[in-house]
Amino acid sequence: MSVQNDTSKKLPVHRYEQAAFLMALAGTAAFWTADEFADWRQAIAAEAAQTYTPRYFTPDEWRFLEAATEQLFPQDETGPGAKALGVVGFIDRQMDTPYGHGGLWFMSGPFREGPANLGYQLPYAPREIYRLGIAGADRYCRDHHGNAFADLDHPTQIEVLTAFEKLPIMFGETLTAGIFFE
Repeated sequence: MSVQNDTSKKLPVHRYEQAAFLMALAGTAAFWTADEFADWRQAIAAEAAQTYTPRYFTPDEWRFLEAATEQLFPQDETGPGAKALGVVGFIDRQMDTPYGHGGLWFMSGPFREGPANLGYQLPYAPREIYRLGIAGADRYCRDHHGNAFADLDHPTQIEVLTAFEKLPIMFGETLTAGIFFE
């Protein structure tokens, strides 16, 4: 017994179904080609630029994060940078979620240094890592460059971020720059 595909039997397509499909397609095309959405990057940046009041970070912590994230994700010819996209606002909102409070993984001791395959081994929730890390980073910048990170010129900010990535700089008893920027 053989099974053959009978291409002579086609499902009927009703005119109203074709018209509905074409109208939906035209509406979608009109939406994406409208002047206000011609450059989606500008639309995203405009939304992110709306006034945001930090919920967790202090004004100095906010300044640090804006400067650091803008160095990591600068505005260029391909699109807006971290500040224009509201990256720091996103991070700030995350600090009040279960993630920010460390509620998504085991946070009870003992806290011992161990191999990477054992996972996260510090007693700090992400919000605490941000707070300690920013304080440590600004302290390092003041000690070595005379100003907080946000007040340094751009080349010095890059130099500092590179040092944080490559050198074993301590931001406290158990928090290194590398862990903070991981």
